[in-house]
Amino acid sequence: MILCRFFRTITKIIYENGPILFFPAAYILFVVVLQWFLGRDNLLEVYWGIDIIDSLVPGFLCIGFLFLLLEKIPEMKNIGLLDIYLDIKDSYLTFERIIGFFLVYITFAPFFSTFSSYKLAIPSFQSFEWDLTLMEIDRFLHFGNLPWELIHDFLSVPVFTKIIDTFYSFWFFLVFFVATSIAFSRNPRLRLHFFISFFSTWIVLGTAMATVLFSAGPCYYGRIVGGYDPFAPLMNYLELVHRETYPLFAIISQKALWDAYKSGIHMSFGGGISAMPSLHVAMAVLCALVVWKINRFIGGVLWGYAIIILIGSVHLGWHYAVDGYISIIVTIIIWTGVGRIMKTFGPSVLFEDLRATGSEIN
Repeated sequence: MILCRFFRTITKIIYENGPILFFPAAYILFVVVLQWFLGRDNLLEVYWGIDIIDSLVPGFLCIGFLFLLLEKIPEMKNIGLLDIYLDIKDSYLTFERIIGFFLVYITFAPFFSTFSSYKLAIPSFQSFEWDLTLMEIDRFLHFGNLPWELIHDFLSVPVFTKIIDTFYSFWFFLVFFVATSIAFSRNPRLRLHFFISFFSTWIVLGTAMATVLFSAGPCYYGRIVGGYDPFAPLMNYLELVHRETYPLFAIISQKALWDAYKSGIHMSFGGGISAMPSLHVAMAVLCALVVWKINRFIGGVLWGYAIIILIGSVHLGWHYAVDGYISIIVTIIIWTGVGRIMKTFGPSVLFEDLRATGSEIN
């Protein structure tokens, strides 16, 4: 009896995590094969040595806080704190939830190391050819104006710029916060939906589209395209704020990325220059989509955050506005498409927890 229960639990873990683990595994295999196909042994430098153990503590704190906030606070009106604690223990601190969390969590280091390595390698077989076109598309979509010009009069106040820069810098923590929390979710359908969309977004937008539409972004426009630089006034303003008022993480990062690009130095996660499409916007939208399913109020806050990231990507010189527009559209397509595929082909074992808890995620 105990053995049967154990195998049933293992089967559920495989069903819940197999499709998720397939995407990072397939991506890493693709990059390794690409390196072999191009005959460049030094093309990719995949670092697997990110210290997972040191990051487990903040990860678990994120998990506990997010789900207590999103799923449990509404219940406090009807049940006591002890009941909430027992429910959390029985729902989250189980063998399958903990193993499932670790299976997803340990993929982050190899996946994002491979992703960063590939991104840094793109200039070795692709050139920046889209910046002029993307700038012209931006001007066409905004009736003869560049988007940064339209918002500059409202945002060209150092304190506003610093606030936007801070929000933009917080992006990494938000994505880590949501991803580690969903990795521990007791809702297998939502968990599968999110992580397939999560890895697909990084692969489709951050690898495939970034390669085909390889561009540097407004902050590097003058260095890549040459001639007249329509973004020079924006970058001069940001440099002035950085030097004389508030240090801007955007300026520090842009200089570091350019130095790494010119010297060919491998950077950690986030290295490499690539503007189109915007993964900052894409991930902010994906986080808003999944949290909206759990808590509408906080989901709405994250939609507001996604809008700030879109505006910030333009104001800080990281992206053309069309980079963000395309990211929003493709991310929503991926999220919707994955949901429909799951609804049609998803194994019924994934929904047993939903029936047991009486919860339902559309």
